[in-house]
Amino acid sequence: SAAPRTEESALTAPATVTVLAQEDIQNSGSTTLPDLLRQVPGVQVLELAPGDYLVSLRGTGGVTGNNIVVLLDGMPLNSRVDGNVDWAAIAVDLTQIDRIEIVRGPVSTIYGPDAYTGVISITTKAPSADHFAASGTVGAGVDVTGKPLGNAAVSISGTRGKLSGRVSAVGRYDSTFASTSGADQPSWARGGGTAHLQYDVTKDVTLSLDAMAGFDRRSSLDHLVLESLPQDTTTALVQSRLVVRDLPSVLDSLEIWERI
Repeated sequence: SAAPRTEESALTAPATVTVLAQEDIQNSGSTTLPDLLRQVPGVQVLELAPGDYLVSLRGTGGVTGNNIVVLLDGMPLNSRVDGNVDWAAIAVDLTQIDRIEIVRGPVSTIYGPDAYTGVISITTKAPSADHFAASGTVGAGVDVTGKPLGNAAVSISGTRGKLSGRVSAVGRYDSTFASTSGADQPSWARGGGTAHLQYDVTKDVTLSLDAMAGFDRRSSLDHLVLESLPQDTTTALVQSRLVVRDLPSVLDSLEIWERI
């Protein structure tokens, strides 16, 4: 469970936890992470401009989204500058997610100062146990005015001996709200991907490397900016992790990680 950061049932976790499994995600009809989270009780989602989201828990959003911690496979996505999360730059498609855990409640003692209203933990699908496997999705559509929307995702993964890995890529183009009401509103476009590499030294010791890189272009029009201009954002994160299990009874496991 994401609440105590150890294996535990959501029924006994010391916080209010909602778990979205693969079936829940598929049946939601959502195309973006914020749209999916909008359906969870206690989660508020405000779209300030196309592709620019503010996600908050229990009505504590304010003007920034730096009061929750967002994790992707255990890797914090919050900016080290102001603690905000750029949801449009998260280079993961909903079809690539295994589950999402939403913890509503203060857990700063576990996750740090940005988690005083909760944590959203995103776990992607594990690499295939076979030597090689690939999957992909493509979607497209138009709005009532004929403006196009397109989304694509692909994943390649596999396992060979003690080494397993996965490489995923996503892309999106959304002009649904572009140039509405006479305003010169840029379309929302994004692209990027993630990579995961893990080596099982022994059954109790693992080394892993996770990386995410993304680029998105959207409007800067929000409640603090009155003029709509193209805003380009580039995000890159890399995290290495060493996990040691089966330690003395005082500790269940030990994780050492570093994020760049």
